[in-house]
Amino acid sequence: MVDYIAAFREDLARAEPALRRLTDAGAADALAPGKWSSKEVLGHLIDSACVNHERFVRAQQADELVFPGYDQDAWVLAQRYGGASWTHLIDLWVAYNRHLAHVMEAVPPDRRDREFDHHSLDVIALRPVPSAVPATLGQLMADYVVHLEHHLTQILGPGWAFDPVVEPPAGRVVLETERLLLHELGASDLPFVADMVGDAETMRFYPHAFTPLEARRWLQRQLDRYARDGHGLWMVVERATGARVGQVGLAMQDVDGVREPEVGWLIHRSHWRRGFAAESGRGVRDHAFHALGFERVISLIRPENSPSRAVARRVGMMPERVTMFHGYRHLVHAVRRL
Repeated sequence: MVDYIAAFREDLARAEPALRRLTDAGAADALAPGKWSSKEVLGHLIDSACVNHERFVRAQQADELVFPGYDQDAWVLAQRYGGASWTHLIDLWVAYNRHLAHVMEAVPPDRRDREFDHHSLDVIALRPVPSAVPATLGQLMADYVVHLEHHLTQILGPGWAFDPVVEPPAGRVVLETERLLLHELGASDLPFVADMVGDAETMRFYPHAFTPLEARRWLQRQLDRYARDGHGLWMVVERATGARVGQVGLAMQDVDGVREPEVGWLIHRSHWRRGFAAESGRGVRDHAFHALGFERVISLIRPENSPSRAVARRVGMMPERVTMFHGYRHLVHAVRRL
């Protein structure tokens, strides 16, 4: 499990100096035509801190997790954040969020993890929890961190949360293809993974790009899969250069009530159109059949995802049917062992 409070504290430590490197004049410029400036985005994050401070405290004394929303644009406009001192905004934002980290840590585990059937996280959360699914205060607090990271990326750009990749892949080599090595993931792979899953173009067929906390969770899911299933998504490395190029592997999925091994691929945008997804996908397919003993593997692909459907064909898969998976229509592609 990823410690979202520790990630929150690390976010604050990394973001503060980066924010202070921006000039007051630069922070007053709109980030895009018709959009907020950096000052207004940070002002919104101050408002979010204020609103969620009350939520975090009240939730510990209530029998439901229901809170009103607020008009974010109206709040930003009313407080004239665009004309405020950039230094003063940073000072307030940092101090308030350090206190919120303290508030989060002070919540007793039984209060943090208590499930509420009646909640409003389907409306107020950046990553909504359906109203029919119970929600916890811990989910609300983690969503606060994701929301904060989302807006910090708007100000600071991608890559602000992690140091650049400097260490070579260190995980166990699982399989090899002509041009590629597939390693188990490790901590040194996180900056690359975060950069890849944080890219909107790469993630256009996912519900959204991932923030740094969500990237940490994505990597942890693979480590959990290794421990539970003996396999998961692996880091794909180009043999000739040692460069990381993406993640491809075998993940167990529950599809229409049946647990099936899925060959999944995600290649960093800088390495597209070089055949890496198909080559590593075929390697994983053969590993699943000959090393792991599976008789059949699948890939779940959204119908509009033409590039992945082409990869599936090159891996030898054919579409079987349409299913709903995580709220989206997917084609179930499959191939059987010969």
